[in-house]
Amino acid sequence: MIKILLRRFSTFKTTEFLPVIDLATYLKDPSSSSFLCSQVADSLYKSGILVVKDPRADFSDNERFLNLFEKYFASRSDMKSKNQKIEEMFPKNGYKTGVTPDFIEKPRENPEFRHSLSPEFKPLTAFPPEKDPKWRYLWRIGDRDLKAKESLMEPERVSPKDFPEFTPVVDKWGKSMLQAVHTVAQMLEIGLEIPKGSFMNLLKNGNTVIGPTGSDLNRYKKDTVFAGLHYDISFLTIHGKSRFPGLYIWLRTGEKMRVVVPNGCFLLQAGRELEYLTGGFIKAGFHEVVYDDLTQKAVEKAKQEKKSTWRVSSTMFSHIRLEGILEPLGKFSNEESRKNYPKTTGEEYTIKEFSYINLIEL
Repeated sequence: MIKILLRRFSTFKTTEFLPVIDLATYLKDPSSSSFLCSQVADSLYKSGILVVKDPRADFSDNERFLNLFEKYFASRSDMKSKNQKIEEMFPKNGYKTGVTPDFIEKPRENPEFRHSLSPEFKPLTAFPPEKDPKWRYLWRIGDRDLKAKESLMEPERVSPKDFPEFTPVVDKWGKSMLQAVHTVAQMLEIGLEIPKGSFMNLLKNGNTVIGPTGSDLNRYKKDTVFAGLHYDISFLTIHGKSRFPGLYIWLRTGEKMRVVVPNGCFLLQAGRELEYLTGGFIKAGFHEVVYDDLTQKAVEKAKQEKKSTWRVSSTMFSHIRLEGILEPLGKFSNEESRKNYPKTTGEEYTIKEFSYINLIEL
């Protein structure tokens, strides 16, 4: 069954049908960009994703970011295979900073969503899900919330000592992604016709982290699922373009699509916090990362060109402040939405979600 589904992947629709939102228009004149802001809201409502172009971002920074993490993940994978200690690994704090090795994180089961899908759009992820064979690094971006100094969910940043370029490379690219997220959040407020600052007041000093993953494509074969079916627990997740394909998303309709990010653009995905704040009006999008036919072709090309075969995701998760309140806002608040999305804090919510994916024991 898996092989049959993989042969169909090339016939799946791709995200190339989505409009590219040029943030330059809004940045030049926010007061006359209401139609553009409506497009932002409409895209996230219908598809759970958004493609944007940001004139402030230098995408050569993304290339340096990918170069760095290709070398880093390869190095730490080699150290793990030799049973060497990895200094920037902290399982006792739920891997909330530094590196998470492969076969630790496990997606939630999400049976209701799986059962709602028609056969041709089923995920490749096993059920029940298995632990993901991917690595991850978490690195906080932006100003830290001083009130959360002692929180398990916002520990000190840790950089690998043998990569002196780590901090400037990761911070520079992370700040580019963060400013794009904040601009989109402001546009979304306008597009959803909610009071100015509804999202931004919660995102200020939010618990936002760069969280690239690394998957050794040379070690695994076609059909491997690197990131099992899941939604992100963030407000918005933002990606720069990866060097290898393999990301698939599900639209609100249940249709499965292959993600294609245009050069020089960001891909944003709605996360669970945004779903919470809109009372389910915008849904957190489900997705998975697999080693498919197109990945295999890209690997063969990389080997011919003697390039790295590590698939690195250029990813950042934007979160609300840890002490911020998660609940349906304003016009999204009603008896049903408050029941489905009960009031909680950003910290309580994050800890609970981390326990679901095998990173924290409650």
